[in-house]
Amino acid sequence: DYINAVGNYASGTVSLNRTFAIESTSTLATVDNIASAMIRPAGLISINADIENGTIVADKDVCNFYAGNRQVTLTVTPVENYKLDKISVTLEQDGNAQGAPAMRRAGAEIAVTKVDDTTYTFEMPDGDVTVSATFAKEVPTSIDSIDADSDNNAVRYNINGQRVSGDYRGIVIENGKKRVVR
Repeated sequence: DYINAVGNYASGTVSLNRTFAIESTSTLATVDNIASAMIRPAGLISINADIENGTIVADKDVCNFYAGNRQVTLTVTPVENYKLDKISVTLEQDGNAQGAPAMRRAGAEIAVTKVDDTTYTFEMPDGDVTVSATFAKEVPTSIDSIDADSDNNAVRYNINGQRVSGDYRGIVIENGKKRVVR
């Protein structure tokens, strides 16, 4: 029921809802000699299930606190006509040993770095995190181009309904619309 950890690691119960990376101080880490293993907790990375109009994918589900690379990469994919409005990473469960002063408390926001429009990274803290995002509908801010249907061979009529040539000047009816040709 109890694991005695070596070094600066605290003793405690192993909970089934936590993930642990085990590094043995002996040549073989088995259930029988697990008391001599160093227990190093790993943080769980959860994506909020309530995200709408896009998806977020993390490059890992679990991040070992002491395995070196603690950087987590997030890939953002909005649905068509939407863009990422906000992305956040929140510490859900403090990963520090019981009684140790916590560097960050549950609910703390973790800094997220933008790499490009679809890639973001953060440094995994000691604890479990939840990634949340909101997507906003893209609103056009300018007109890029106007594609008008033009038919140079369209039949033109004058205001009296008589067919006129292409070099006729004045008010003409072309494709059912009145316009002035100068």
